[in-house]
Amino acid sequence: MPNPLSKVTPHPVDIQLGPEALQRRPELAVRLAAVVSSWAYVEETNGEILATLMGTQSAIGVAIYSKIYGTRVRRDVLGSAALTVLSGADLRLFDALMDETRSIQGARNDLVHELWGYADQLPDKLLLVRVSEHLPVMARKHWLVPREFLDTVQVYTAADFDSLFARCQALYKHLTMFNATLALPPEQRDAGRQQLASVPEIRERVNRKTGSQSS
Repeated sequence: MPNPLSKVTPHPVDIQLGPEALQRRPELAVRLAAVVSSWAYVEETNGEILATLMGTQSAIGVAIYSKIYGTRVRRDVLGSAALTVLSGADLRLFDALMDETRSIQGARNDLVHELWGYADQLPDKLLLVRVSEHLPVMARKHWLVPREFLDTVQVYTAADFDSLFARCQALYKHLTMFNATLALPPEQRDAGRQQLASVPEIRERVNRKTGSQSS
């Protein structure tokens, strides 16, 4: 996970903002692009899951899904279909996968919706500046971040991008496996269910939700 700038340095940092920030850190820009690209496959696989859920109406469902650009609306459409079609272990696995999707999506959204900068003092890092918190500095070429704002700037390293990419890849793999399991008749799904339920992060999310529902 990225660290706030305050954990990297206690001193004011001169951030250089602008579209050229990624060009100044090409080795990190490639990793950022890998995360963004991998997320497109996650979205595409969710569309495939919707098609599987809708069965004979899959063409209609995918056509509708592909025309929806809002993430929340897409999620609602997929969730409604799942609630209508799935039950028991299949629904619990679906909910766990959607929880993981939301968790990763928040981190991915930061990469594409916020501002990127760099600092000469930090040659192997990219700095994320949130638009909502720093509107007054958006028009500046340079921003000397005072100490009181060091907590609001996030510092990304190669390891941070690689970790998020690995999470995206794992999610894509698990969604694909889930879709393949759903395509089978219900009586033939046990092996796929067990394989997915053995994944630690999925098992943890299933157990957490099951526990909260029983309490």
